[in-house]
Amino acid sequence: MKTEIRLFTFFIFSFFLSFGQNPTDRNAPLNSNIYVCFSKNITSEKTALSQNPELAEFVKTYKISFINDFGFSERKLDEMIKDSRANGNSGESVEKLKRIFKVNIPLQNTEAADKLARTLEKFPEIEYVSVMSSTPIEPPFVKAFVATPDLESVQTYLNDNPGINAKYAWSRGITGQNIRIRDVEYGFYKTHEMLSNQNSIQLET
Repeated sequence: MKTEIRLFTFFIFSFFLSFGQNPTDRNAPLNSNIYVCFSKNITSEKTALSQNPELAEFVKTYKISFINDFGFSERKLDEMIKDSRANGNSGESVEKLKRIFKVNIPLQNTEAADKLARTLEKFPEIEYVSVMSSTPIEPPFVKAFVATPDLESVQTYLNDNPGINAKYAWSRGITGQNIRIRDVEYGFYKTHEMLSNQNSIQLET
């Protein structure tokens, strides 16, 4: 046990040393957001730091803070957990939202941020660390649009089981008019013939 503690302490010290030896790297732009999920029953930074002095020292040294920025109040999360359990689920996935925090760090270098994330993941008080790019993904550029071949023969989901039986709905005059759905992604071609020729479809951006 003592050997494991010494090795872990050495690992943390090595991180401090290697990070401090690359001051020029800090001038590069940081294009990542780091999120941590604290271990079960740890729902605050204060609780996590109080359980591990080494984590507290690491956070203090690099001026790290943890921010829960999902925008849900404690009361709302409790309501969501209750609803989840009422529907026969455990509620654990909603409960985990209480333990996910954004890492606020005064770093400017993506490589240093990745190294910090890997170090945070070593602490037992942290279940996992997620590094997400903050740079928007540019959609592919298409110079020209060509007519799409008729693919209805392979669109088996339009039929009944195991499809959605859309053809039956269409035969009953159900077109989806006045129904609004939200699909968050890019790549819609508004001039596509399947969209431009359908008066009932309106795309909003």
